[in-house]
Amino acid sequence: MLVLFYPSVIPSLFSFGFVFVVLKCWALDPVFPISRTVQVRYGYFAEPRPVHVACARGWMDMYDDITETYYEVSCYPQSSGRFAAARLDSGELHLAHLGSAPLAEALARGLRLVLLYITQYAGDSQGMYVRPGSNITNPLDLVDKTIGVPFGSTMHYQVLFLVNLFGLKGKVRLLDLSPSEIIKAWDEGRIDIGACWGIARDYLLKLGGAGNPDIDPATPLVSAKVISDWGRETFTMLVADEKFTDEHPRFITYVTAVLSRLNDSYLDRLGLIDPKNAERWSATDPSSFTASMVDALMIVDEIPGNPSENQRFSQREALDAFVQPSAIEQVSCAHLGTVEFYKGGSLTNLSTNTITCESVVSPIRRALMTTAEFLFDQKIISDYTDAFEPSVGMPDGVFLAKGYDFSCTSDNFSNCLPVGKYAQYGIFLDTSDNEAARNSTGNMFDLLNTLEDMDLLFDVELPGEVGRVEGNSNCQIDWPSAIGGNQSITGSISDAGGPGLTYSDGINCWVAIHAVDCANESSPCMGNVRVDVESFRVWSGDFLRVFADPTRKSCDKNDRGDMVLLAQWSGIHYVSSGSTSPFPPLVAKGCLLIQFTSDGNAERSFRDSENKGNGFRLLYNRDGEGCLEDVDCNDFPCGIEADDIGLCQCGGSHWGADCSIVNHCLGTQRLKVALGETTMISSSVDFHQDSIADNDSAKKTFYPNNLDCIWELELMNVHTEAKSPEDIGPIPSITRTISSYAVVSGTSGTHGGAQVFFVPLDSDGRASLRLVTDFLGERGGFIAYVTLSKETSRLCSDAGTSGIQCESDHCLPNNRFSPPSKKTESLDEGQVLGRVVSQIGDSTTASFPSSSCSWPFTALDPSVAIRLMFASPLSLEPRPAYENGDSLVVSVNMESDGGSTLSTFIFVKECVDDGETCGSFWQTGNCVEGKCEVKTTFDIQLPETNDNVKGEILLHTDRNDYGMDYKGVDFDLLLVQACPASDGTHCRSLKNGNCVDGYCICNGGIPCNCSCEGSPPFVTTNLSILLGVLVPVCLVFAGIFCWYRRRKNHRSRAQKAIIAAKEAELDAFRESIVGMRTASTEYIPLADKAEVERLQSSTLFVSSEGQCVPQVMWCWQETSDRVQLHDPDEIVGDPAGGFIRYSAHATTKLETAFEHQNERGVCSPIPGYTVNFEKMVQTKDSTGFRRIVKRVPGSRPKDQSSDEHLKLSEFIFSGSFCSERPFDLASEPQMVLVKGDIIQITTTRGDGWAFGTKLYHADEAAARRLLSISTEKLANKDDPNVFIDTGWFPLQATLIPSKDDMKILKANVGDSKTLEPPKHWELVEDPTAVNIYNLHASSEEFKKVAEAFLSTLKPPTFEKKPKILAIQRVQNLAMYQSYVVKRQTICYRETCLHDSSKTTAEVEARQKRALRRFERRWLWHGTNREVLDKILAQGFNRSFAGKNATMYGKGVYFARDASYSAYERYSTPDNQGTQYMLACRVVVGEYCLGKKDALTPDVRPGSDNMLFDSTVGLPMKGDTMARPSIFVTYHDAQAYPEYIIKFRLQDKSFLTKK
Repeated sequence: MLVLFYPSVIPSLFSFGFVFVVLKCWALDPVFPISRTVQVRYGYFAEPRPVHVACARGWMDMYDDITETYYEVSCYPQSSGRFAAARLDSGELHLAHLGSAPLAEALARGLRLVLLYITQYAGDSQGMYVRPGSNITNPLDLVDKTIGVPFGSTMHYQVLFLVNLFGLKGKVRLLDLSPSEIIKAWDEGRIDIGACWGIARDYLLKLGGAGNPDIDPATPLVSAKVISDWGRETFTMLVADEKFTDEHPRFITYVTAVLSRLNDSYLDRLGLIDPKNAERWSATDPSSFTASMVDALMIVDEIPGNPSENQRFSQREALDAFVQPSAIEQVSCAHLGTVEFYKGGSLTNLSTNTITCESVVSPIRRALMTTAEFLFDQKIISDYTDAFEPSVGMPDGVFLAKGYDFSCTSDNFSNCLPVGKYAQYGIFLDTSDNEAARNSTGNMFDLLNTLEDMDLLFDVELPGEVGRVEGNSNCQIDWPSAIGGNQSITGSISDAGGPGLTYSDGINCWVAIHAVDCANESSPCMGNVRVDVESFRVWSGDFLRVFADPTRKSCDKNDRGDMVLLAQWSGIHYVSSGSTSPFPPLVAKGCLLIQFTSDGNAERSFRDSENKGNGFRLLYNRDGEGCLEDVDCNDFPCGIEADDIGLCQCGGSHWGADCSIVNHCLGTQRLKVALGETTMISSSVDFHQDSIADNDSAKKTFYPNNLDCIWELELMNVHTEAKSPEDIGPIPSITRTISSYAVVSGTSGTHGGAQVFFVPLDSDGRASLRLVTDFLGERGGFIAYVTLSKETSRLCSDAGTSGIQCESDHCLPNNRFSPPSKKTESLDEGQVLGRVVSQIGDSTTASFPSSSCSWPFTALDPSVAIRLMFASPLSLEPRPAYENGDSLVVSVNMESDGGSTLSTFIFVKECVDDGETCGSFWQTGNCVEGKCEVKTTFDIQLPETNDNVKGEILLHTDRNDYGMDYKGVDFDLLLVQACPASDGTHCRSLKNGNCVDGYCICNGGIPCNCSCEGSPPFVTTNLSILLGVLVPVCLVFAGIFCWYRRRKNHRSRAQKAIIAAKEAELDAFRESIVGMRTASTEYIPLADKAEVERLQSSTLFVSSEGQCVPQVMWCWQETSDRVQLHDPDEIVGDPAGGFIRYSAHATTKLETAFEHQNERGVCSPIPGYTVNFEKMVQTKDSTGFRRIVKRVPGSRPKDQSSDEHLKLSEFIFSGSFCSERPFDLASEPQMVLVKGDIIQITTTRGDGWAFGTKLYHADEAAARRLLSISTEKLANKDDPNVFIDTGWFPLQATLIPSKDDMKILKANVGDSKTLEPPKHWELVEDPTAVNIYNLHASSEEFKKVAEAFLSTLKPPTFEKKPKILAIQRVQNLAMYQSYVVKRQTICYRETCLHDSSKTTAEVEARQKRALRRFERRWLWHGTNREVLDKILAQGFNRSFAGKNATMYGKGVYFARDASYSAYERYSTPDNQGTQYMLACRVVVGEYCLGKKDALTPDVRPGSDNMLFDSTVGLPMKGDTMARPSIFVTYHDAQAYPEYIIKFRLQDKSFLTKK
């Protein structure tokens, strides 16, 4: 074997300078052995940079002859710097490019990263780009505009700086959008400005053939270079994980050397130093460096390895927009230089040419610290000072300097620079000899020259790429919903996860695996299901979750309320190659539920050296073995109880089915704690108290990112003593759930010692501890000792303490009030709820960035407000009104308004002393020392209701207080009653009334809302004034007497005039409604004459009111001398008592209102009289005269035994109606009629038949009985095509409505103006016709509908891209009026059952609230072309608009989200692929949970025979009864199709994101 040293140049083969070559008989055989291979993962951004050539050509691969290690590098495009930083922290990446803002954030969070090389300054390569025609020419024009920018990116950092610089805070809207989402939002018109780079920038500017052909190119507003000139420079650096760097220094030195030389070659692109560089960076040559760089961008539609000429020129031009410092410049004091660094000017012989820079902190580190300071000011990070000390980590850029300071001899290769992977063949580069040659201009590119020549000589085949166009996920198609029954006992579940494959973005897949003994879901299964991970490569942000069902039954993904999370995995790379698996087996009884989700970031590999692809493969066994003895559980107990047979009990610090995982927690552990026992739980076995103080602890990982761990403790009470707090390190990511008792985050166990919490039990006798970690790094851990404690809850006497045993010195997520302060001593105790104090003594306010302190309260009726009376001034961090930050929030439940909440935010507002108004009601109006002064006392109004009001006091605090100490809140909470006197009465005019801090305290120490403004009125009297008043009064009285006599004579004529006016009003009302008829007889569809005769003698036991007659009696007390004037049957009980019963109609009305209003409020049983249920008195409205009323349960009025029952013989049948029904209407919907029904006709035929909708039911219960009679002989009774509210009927059974009919209808509708067409409609020429109007895409009406339609049509809930073809407005006045009548009827029902005597503003306000509560605009209904025409003509009849869905009842289905209705199952495409969806107004009224195949909703509790108006379904994750995703209606008039959306769905190809 011969070692050859070649002098200057060997033209026949090599074109480089000083090289050691080892050859064996001139054969290309390796000289050195490979003892191990290290797989290196390198992350980069898909934007043009010279360094990408190294990935494209495999030039980062390297052989280290000293350790005999081969480094194989895989290259992965990244979506954003934040993700790349998280992946460096989790070990998914070893090296990565990071922008300065995410790099500063990562360093501030404690990530240990080494700064290697500045790849570029942003320059003009990124910026803010304006939509054409938006009239934005400078930053001041951004007011009220929307900017899309990836949060956490360098561009986001510059946008925030620009907003601050130009005073735009609170005046511009920022949306967190990835680059591909910016492209989508740009096409949809949702953003005015895109702040972006790379492919998104090219798309907006329409460079290189990119962009939307229908939108003009964007206009650059400001570039990153300009913002840098204003003081906020941004750049991108190559960084490496410090631990990896420590272990592989020679590899890091080589990578830095090759990347810096590629960058320098681009700087010499004109070939002034080396003529080859001009060729290398030519855009015309398909084998040039430019072509390799473009290939690494993985541009969709480009051929791998052969990018098009168009892209080569476009990306080569874009490369010029960056600013790249040379390697010489970077190691100077102007960039990476510190006292450790070298003098600039020559990178040859640097070791002899050192210089001491002025600062021990490099300019780059100072720039990062400035960025971190800005992020701190923006509340993005909580601290940053310790992360930028010079002693933290190794000097910046030291490996770059080393890459130019190598020397070696023929006897010693240790100081030589390996020439990549070719070092295995003895190829090294040396600069130690021949100083003249080393200083020659060509010397700096010897490494590139050598690599190029070796590539030609060896002709190495490079690894392939994965995912350029789209992912390869198959789970949404191939996965069954469940595996069980007779299916295979063993098998696998996978998605992608093979060579050349990657999973798709935006997916959400589920599969349930059932044990072999699960024959059905009615009883629990005892068999085990086992899952093992065979291979797994899933990146951060994408998750595989495994759930178990404690009931051991169904593992239904739509019913996961009681399920247990066994594991959540993300950001882990493991392939079955003999290495130790980080995955334990998972075993559960009955079934396992598996979920795989991916975010919107495409996971791609440009050079996948491992050739494993992305994805996973699980092996399952439906007859899996659990444990048999303790040895199977790593010596932990093998369960012996019924629920645990065969399952390991791993304690609090081991995890997995075999208790084999010790380095971090995983999923849910259930622990049983007995009295006297102490159980330790921790985040990992390795975490302990001593590790916190370890100087090297920052390099240790005690738990990974993206964890969700739960310890369920079965006990009576729990006493948790945290030997170190729950999450150590400056991170904000312990998630608070609704039932959270305490939240601990961002604290260190070395400060303050142990923390103790006494945790209450839930209803099952359990408590739990949960650890949730984010993806942003900096992790420690926790240890807790759990013991069973008998302590009971006690009231905390010390203000500011919280917890069951008052163990916390600050507030918690759920607190009780402290004892009131001395300020309340003179007040009525019943009006003082208690004292709200955030912390004890002089301690500062705790910071809960992901949580809040809360104090729930109940304001007892008849409270009208709550009063905050501060014991000390509000002390929170000041902030502008338009920013989020520290706030005191009073939140009140508005149960009368659909369960919404009304929140009042109180905070310390920043202000200036030059007259700025501090005008909120809780402010004094004074600006003191730059802060708006907060009142010491103020009232917050409660909603109008007849019941108690529930609410919550919340204290929100943000991440940091800039080092300042704030004392939080300290106030008493009082209930406020209504002023006992008339409106406007001054507080001090009342007996014992007193004003305290500007608010009234009434007699008895009761806070009230009487006025304290100004002074009370002062009245004096004397004789002259008295005479001056009495004489005119006498004269006036005489005049009134004369006037009264005269008025009495004219009263009759006036009453006639009033009656005429009322009749005219009814006539106008009748004219406003299109096509009304009144049923003059009963009509039963499908009933023939024989059937009528059979039913003649039967009786319908239905009251004339359409309800069961109430089993109570209501009566009123008559004047004693008038009792004898009443019929004896009307007198209740002893005649001496004088109680007279109400009529049946009035009784029904009173009882229904009494139950509906929870025995509170008022109601008018007969016109002109009002009953107060709380006082049980009746008041005559005109005189105020009162009578006592009484409710007598358990009895029935005498005259209601039979005479109010309707006999079927009273119905007027006409068999000819059925026999003469036109043949073509046989399959059409028919409508039952009851005499007195009022119908609105939408279609009339010439043969005497009409289609209509009922505006008023004369007796709905009777109609349902007739419906039952009509259909009882049908074979399919569940689908009779007969309805009580809509359908065809014979006009012969109807008449023109009378004035009495109109009075009834008007009482339900109110003002006839509500029936007028909407103002934005076109002129209605024919009210019975259906008119369709196309909306222009530029109109606000179009945009509003389009925005609502598209808002939910996006991943992960929707996977295809919708394209709107047209939006049309539907104008059908008759149908619209039917809807309005139905809506008003439901709403008026909530104002005391059509109480016509109530015309006050209070009732009108109630009606408006009812409208907001009961109407939804819009809900969505997908349909097809044929059914669409029927809906537009006849409305939402269940015969054609509601046949397919029955899960939540047999009605018409509407979706809250358009994404639900857009699927082809509901919006069926026509032959051209066009789909149809209706945006509908729907009056949902009171609703209940739907039942499968139900024909009607349930009966409302507390009412006799009154049904709910609609039903709902809860199929989606996060659905609640307050916010369901599915509504089902049962009356056609409950919905109006307001708009038609025509659209098409396209396969989505997400573009690359940075």
